[in-house]
Amino acid sequence: MALERLPYSEFKSFSRLFTTYTSDFDSVAGYFSGDYRDPRQRGQIAQQVADQFNHRRQLVEVLSDQNKSYGAGEATLRNIERLAGSDAVAVVTGQQLGLFTGPMYTLYKTLTAVQLARQIEEESGRPTVPVFWLEGEDHDFDEVASVAVAGSDGIHRLKYSSVHSDGNSVPVGRITLEESIKEVVGQLDELLPGTEFHDGILKMVRDAYRPNATFLTAFTRLMGSLFEDEGIIFVSGDDPRLKKIAGPVFRKELKEHAKTSALLKETSSKLEESFHVQVQSSPTHLFLLNETGRHSVVAEGNDFRLKGTDIRYTRDELLLMVDENPESFSPNVVLRPIVQDSILPTAAYVAGPGEVAYFAQFRSIYEWASVPMPIIYPRASVTLVEPSIAKVLDRYSLSIPSFEKDLEKLFHGIVVDAMDIDAEAIFERAGQHIHDAVNTVSPAIEAVDASLTKTGEATRVALMKEWGKLKNRVVKAEKRRHDQTQNQLTRARNSLFPENILQERCISPLYFMNKYGTDLVSRLMREIELDTTSHQVLTL
Repeated sequence: MALERLPYSEFKSFSRLFTTYTSDFDSVAGYFSGDYRDPRQRGQIAQQVADQFNHRRQLVEVLSDQNKSYGAGEATLRNIERLAGSDAVAVVTGQQLGLFTGPMYTLYKTLTAVQLARQIEEESGRPTVPVFWLEGEDHDFDEVASVAVAGSDGIHRLKYSSVHSDGNSVPVGRITLEESIKEVVGQLDELLPGTEFHDGILKMVRDAYRPNATFLTAFTRLMGSLFEDEGIIFVSGDDPRLKKIAGPVFRKELKEHAKTSALLKETSSKLEESFHVQVQSSPTHLFLLNETGRHSVVAEGNDFRLKGTDIRYTRDELLLMVDENPESFSPNVVLRPIVQDSILPTAAYVAGPGEVAYFAQFRSIYEWASVPMPIIYPRASVTLVEPSIAKVLDRYSLSIPSFEKDLEKLFHGIVVDAMDIDAEAIFERAGQHIHDAVNTVSPAIEAVDASLTKTGEATRVALMKEWGKLKNRVVKAEKRRHDQTQNQLTRARNSLFPENILQERCISPLYFMNKYGTDLVSRLMREIELDTTSHQVLTL
């Protein structure tokens, strides 16, 4: 694989806050706990986290139970044991439970977490393990129930439908896969070409995504298969024992929800002076889970109401519920990282570009909760370039960001605007010269022998007929050349910017694994660099 780096600023896809974070950290340092590039600051945060963490025994017990139920390998179970050490910390990442792992960025997040855990352990000498937080309490089923797979004729989006497709009130991780999942796996089977890796990949998918498995267990089993040698610890926050650990955060939010809203608004106002704001404040930052689904908890005076219902609670009733049934509560986007890092000894969190932006709003919330804010480390951002696509880029001197343009404009820039000939126009002008030449000699022919005039005109007709045939052949050849260029650009666009977004945000890794090998994850682990200050382009 050949590696090339491109500044994030060359892409329209990345926000100004993210490009500033990765190129000029000092200008936004006040919004974060430390400089992710600085080993000394990474070590300081790790020390602070290890010193404050005080529920290792409970955590290790839950992690052991959960990961054994997912079929975890020996490397993962060893890392759980290592986490029991008093000085051990975690590098955490997380993602929604996308169908068949979701887009490529799920892999890149996980790869970065593994690499960073190794780096921090090497720098500090303390045990550091990679952890993947499973976003099973998210209720946006439609967002996770489809996946994009590249085919010979473009991008195909596979979608799993269930009884939950029309309503988003049930946590995705709890949804049980129905018999219809077999149809979606069958569609995947048909889309992926028959390579030497095809059967092995389909077996992994079928072993994970089978009827009666939950979305959470299916996702975790497939991810575990892909990263079986890397010791990834998977954790689901949707566990009563972990919710009990997070209970103090829930209690504090119920008592001081106005404070968290005010802190978020204050930080957001400062950010808005220079950047965009990713997350808006709400009256409370909690959901309550009951038999009808997940509902926002809305503060109304001293009481609370479940959004979309007439169900009301006093503060004392909800506080008692936190003590007796903590699993009934779920954090929203603001409190989710706080809850996560109150449960785990998180020294660093590997974040996507959007997450980096919203973490910029949360430092004061971490301080309010007395939870150490981890280093926020941007995940590797990568585009994989297949050999045939690399040839297109070379042929037309294009870079990856070129394909953010409208495809028609890109085509015109290459073929029409830069075209050095217009075959049809040239032939029309030359044809007129033939007419003129015959007209020039016609009087001389008539003067010499009037009987040859008809022969001269017949010659003109014959010349123009043959000239027209030649013109048509040349024009058709030119059109074929243009059509070929159009097809090449379309194919490159579908590969590099499918559905008009970065490849890493769209295409399933199963497509690349089917084509280039089931060891793709380990190869990417070797090739992708931990320096994530720019976009990495890997030519396969």
